[in-house]
Amino acid sequence: MNRLYTLHDYDIVNGDETLLNLQEKIKNSSSVLVIGDGENSQSNNKQILQYYNGDWMISGCIGFLEYTSQENSTTYIIKSRFDKEERNDFSNYMLEKALQYKSNIFDDMHPNANKEYLFRRMLAIVLFQQIKKAYKKGIFRQYITYEKNDSHPKGRIDIDRHKKLNPLFNGKIAYSNREYTIDNYINQLILTAFQFLKEEDSFFIKSLLKQYDTVNQYFAELRNVITPVNKHHCVGLLNRTSKKIQHSYYKEWEDVRRTAVLIIKRFGMVASKKSSKEQIFGVLFKMSSLWEKYIESILKKDNIFKNVGIQQTKNIFIDENQVAVTHMKPDFIFPKHSMVLDAKYKMPWSKYVENPGKMDNKGVLRSDCFQIISYMHIFQYKNGGVVCPQTKKELDKLEYKLIADANSNEKFCIFPIAVQHDVGSYYEYCKKMEETERQWLDLIIRSIPIVNI
Repeated sequence: MNRLYTLHDYDIVNGDETLLNLQEKIKNSSSVLVIGDGENSQSNNKQILQYYNGDWMISGCIGFLEYTSQENSTTYIIKSRFDKEERNDFSNYMLEKALQYKSNIFDDMHPNANKEYLFRRMLAIVLFQQIKKAYKKGIFRQYITYEKNDSHPKGRIDIDRHKKLNPLFNGKIAYSNREYTIDNYINQLILTAFQFLKEEDSFFIKSLLKQYDTVNQYFAELRNVITPVNKHHCVGLLNRTSKKIQHSYYKEWEDVRRTAVLIIKRFGMVASKKSSKEQIFGVLFKMSSLWEKYIESILKKDNIFKNVGIQQTKNIFIDENQVAVTHMKPDFIFPKHSMVLDAKYKMPWSKYVENPGKMDNKGVLRSDCFQIISYMHIFQYKNGGVVCPQTKKELDKLEYKLIADANSNEKFCIFPIAVQHDVGSYYEYCKKMEETERQWLDLIIRSIPIVNI
């Protein structure tokens, strides 16, 4: 029996025993991809559920999750809480801004949807985005030992193999040498995953290649020296690429490797999926990360904010050897406005701006406020604030003096962005959001004047 459920982030799921029992299995599964979870987008922190005010609820993520057993199959489609039941405008808009690609993938979610089609397209977008980021440091290279037997020895001569291959003098010498090359199993794995995606959905992959020029260039370079394997050799390739990429310079390629493994396991294996006992598969996006990237995209549109610092690190707790023990990394710093701003997608912030007199979770809000006040102190800024989504159409800030001191001019502000709009199409929704974004930028400019540094 196939079952499909549509959920929203922060939905209460106390009665869903299947989902509650899946939490531990998801943590240990290599087939659940979590994008945007801290610095490592595929870290082990796969908390799709969280305990909040005495209830178990969906954490701040959107995407797909499928659990298959011998008896039945259950698929969860998780959308944003700001999506209306019949529409997916906000989820689509956040993905478009974060991934820089207009996929409208959530428009294809319905009870009769082709799950393989949805998974495949989402994985393809993720793979291309990860390659684009990793390729900035160049193609992944690795030392490979080649065993050769010819008349141009270069490397270590292998006496035993030479005796075996060349019992009579024929001008050849058996030797081995190590080369730092792109012709390695990791790149073959990525190329093979790409080939499977292309075979399944050629038109979509071609459209992606047009959008991601650097990814197209990467695969063109690979095809000159590497051949993808067929489905019958996938198991051997997966075994040879099972180890994590440990090299610090190529750490971004580890995300690509894991996504490629997931694609091959899902679409490239010969064995029937029905023969397996249990399978968990999912692609989830952390909304906190999408929200940060969305705010970044808004700020980049305005020349006034072109010098805004994004995720800038400030070392703190300097020991006697002048070595930093830890660091701070606020989302956005505005040197000209003496302001630090943090993007907060959490539900308590949205509820607070919609009803400022009521705090549903004082602990969450207090912790975030202390975090931002710490940023203000470390960066020596007079203004701090939060940007969060809201359902109300009115766009206005909440402003507080930091302390009750007549000589203090330090302020804490909340700059909400209205994200729900009554429109007839996704095109109209985008236009409405762009208008709201312009108003939000004007609100910051009016509220926080430029200061002399």
